[in-house]
Order: sequence, then C-alpha cells, then structure tokens
Amino acid sequence: MPGYSTPALADYLRLGFVPHPETVYEDVCALPPGCTLTFSPGGVPEIEPYWSPSWPPPFRGSPADALARLDELVREAVALRLRSDVPVGMFLSGGIDSGLVASYATELGAKDLLCFVVEVADRTLNEAPAARRIAGRLGLPIETIPLEIAPLDAIETISLLYGQPFGDSSAVPTYFVARAASAHRKVVLNGDGGDEIFAGYRRYWAGLAARSLAPVPALLKRPSTMIAAALAHIAERRSRLGFAARTLRGLALPDEERYLTWTQDLFRPADLAGCFPGLAQHAPLADRLAALRGERFSCRSVREFLRSDYRLVLVDDLLSKMDIATMAHSLEARSPLLDVPLAEFTWSLPEQWLLRVSETKPLLRALARRRLPADLVRAPKRGFEVPVRLWLAHELRDVVGDLLLAGDSRVAQLGDGQAVRAFVAGRDGFAGNRAQAVWCLLMLELFLRAPAVVSSPPLDRRPPTVQQLAVDGQRLADDH
Repeated sequence: MPGYSTPALADYLRLGFVPHPETVYEDVCALPPGCTLTFSPGGVPEIEPYWSPSWPPPFRGSPADALARLDELVREAVALRLRSDVPVGMFLSGGIDSGLVASYATELGAKDLLCFVVEVADRTLNEAPAARRIAGRLGLPIETIPLEIAPLDAIETISLLYGQPFGDSSAVPTYFVARAASAHRKVVLNGDGGDEIFAGYRRYWAGLAARSLAPVPALLKRPSTMIAAALAHIAERRSRLGFAARTLRGLALPDEERYLTWTQDLFRPADLAGCFPGLAQHAPLADRLAALRGERFSCRSVREFLRSDYRLVLVDDLLSKMDIATMAHSLEARSPLLDVPLAEFTWSLPEQWLLRVSETKPLLRALARRRLPADLVRAPKRGFEVPVRLWLAHELRDVVGDLLLAGDSRVAQLGDGQAVRAFVAGRDGFAGNRAQAVWCLLMLELFLRAPAVVSSPPLDRRPPTVQQLAVDGQRLADDH
C-alpha cells in the first residue's frame, strides 16, 4: 500500500501496535525513548541515548533491608511528582499499585488529592468498590466516573487518535476517563509500571514454568499444541484453564514466539502467511527489531521477561496509550512507579524477591500490607478494559460486516481477502486472542479508510463517523 510501511503493518498485526523506531509511514522513523536527536542543515541526524535500562550490581542486603529501601524510593518518587502549580489528581483503581501511590501522597500532605474512580457495569471488571475503600481509608475525596461507553463512539474516536494503527482496546476507557478527569484536574498520578517493574502479571509464572520444565520433546510438541488449542476454544481466556492453555501453547514454541504468545497472542507467523502472504514475506519480527534496536525479546527467565516487557510492551503500548489519551485532553499523567532510581533498584534484586510461585510482586505486596486493606492486597489483578468480545458479537457486529467483511475492505486488500474474512468470522483453528485480533483489524481498517484525517486534521473538525467511512471510504482513498 503506497505511503505505508508494510513491515510496520506486519508488526502491528503481531503486536497490536507499531514498535519504535518503526512507524506505519514509509521512510518515517520514531525517535527512540530516552534519546535526543541533533540535526544541522546538510548533516546527518545524530541520535544519542541519554539513559537506557541497565543491570545494576546485585543488592547485598536482606529482604528487610530491601523493603526499607523500597519504602524510601517510593516515597521519594511520589514526592517528586506531587510538585505542581495546580491541584493534583489520582487515577485510583482497586489494585495495590495506584493504592500505594495514593497512600504515600496522603502521607506527604496531599490531602486534596482528588481520586478518580471508574465505575463499570460488569461486576467482574468493576474496581470501584475496592477503590472507594482505599480512598476512604486514606481520607481522600473521590470523583466517581460512570464508564458508559457507546461502542460506535469509541471506535470513531480511538481509531484515529494515535496517528497510526493502535490496537490496544484499553485505550478506549483510558481516553474517556481522561476526558472526565480533565474537567477537574490538569495533573494526575497513576500506578502505571508496577506490573512491569515488580512482576505483577501472571504470565511471569509461565516464565518460571518454562525454566523449570525440560524443553518439550519434538514428538510431544504437536499433541501439546492440539490439547492447548482445544482448551482455548472451550475455556474463558482469563480463567485458570484459559491461562493454562496459553501457557501450554507457548511451551511448545521457540523463545521469541513463546514470548509473543504469552504477551500479545495475536497473529502467529502461520496466520500472517495465510491471511497476508505479502506482509509475511518480511523478516521475522524478532529479527527485524533486533536489527533496529540491538536487542531481542525473550522469556527464558523472569528477569529477561520483565526487561522485554519494559522495553517493548510498556514503552510502545502502555505508556503511549496513557500519554496520548491524557494529552488529548490537556491532562498530564505522572507515573511514580517508573521513577528511574526505583526501577534500577528493582533490577538489582534477586529474582525470587520479585516473583514467587504463590504470589506476584511479593515485595510490593509486603509494602502494601502496611498501608492498604489486607483483602485488597491479596486480590487478583483485574484488567482495565472494555468487553471487546461482546462488542464485536453485538453492538459492533454490523460495523464489522460493513467494513472488514465488505468487498472494498482495505484490510482484505492487504492480503488474501477470503482468508481474512474467514479469520474475522472465526472459520479457522485460531487459538489465540481472536477478539483482540479482530479489534486490531477493525482499528486498522478505520485507519486505512481515513488517510486524509490522519495527517493533521483541523482542530475544529470532528473525525468522520463509521457510517461516513463505510460510505465514503473509496472516495477518501482515491483522493489520497
């Protein structure tokens, strides 16, 4: 497709975002994080890192010493981010990351810290009751934000917000929460980074399993993959059985493919080759990123898993999501748990202090037990997300049919139209995160149908509606 980078499109389908230094635009690169660019007329731009994650010397103290040092570093990180000429707010969930940040902010004198608490109808996803308990214990004021999002409004807004395809569906609630919060505050704290720095995802348990188990013998790879695929089709993805199925699928794969299965779980190489054979001809994602960035992602150990998440998913997905969603409303988001000295301290700790078989982020939980309700410290992690699978099956079903399954589908034109439509309709053996993969395709379709809007739209012009994109998409593409 003229003007767009086909390697970047292939990477987007594998990751759900375009990884730096690539962009979706041909011959346009993104400045890597932690870098400066110096340019003079007629010269070659020079890119220099001013900071990059390092491996500090191993921590020599006891677990009690580490906990005391962690207390000091978190307090300092929060204190620095409370400096502001305007009142500060807090994105408060029911988890320990944002709860800890709020507790330190209170201790440091931020009594007017307004906590934004999100209320959703789905009780399995609703963290508002837990967040209210934390705010009540700390004596902090709260502003409840009922998150009632119309799916059509969501996709019309989010699909063009990021300047290139962006498939993380949690961008939807983040955007609308930021919009509501901006009416009350211009600076907010959050708990971002706690899971990537302190090993908070259950997928890190899979990393422990991979290290402790012998490599899967070649004769068992096919049976184990078939069993895992069968489990994936009958188990809820977030359930224990669904997690076990994904872990089993990953164990049968090489390290880098295993990492992608245990994190994003979108288009596999075979899926990409079947649906988008032209895009699949490029070098594998891991090889291309290694050439561009000088490092490879891996899950061979918990430490390597954490570093890969930090350098890939956190940077190009989660922080980009938060930054753009908040700045769209002139709201500044600050993440104390990503403070550099704090992050470097955690990298010096023994792996077993960061993850146990029975508990994720044990060190941070030990700190939280001193400050937060005990039952909330023990509670499992909940995702901040929208019900993508239900939206695609109901409210967005006609949209998917009018755009992705249509004869003029831009996504289908990127590859084998019949195979793409079969994938969208679920007529294959795909065992990955199909709902999220179809969401990524839908975001890409909307992006490709509105190229004129992507290039600096006037500030007073609203994005086109889905109906306009479906009706006028061909005209927009021809004009472009």
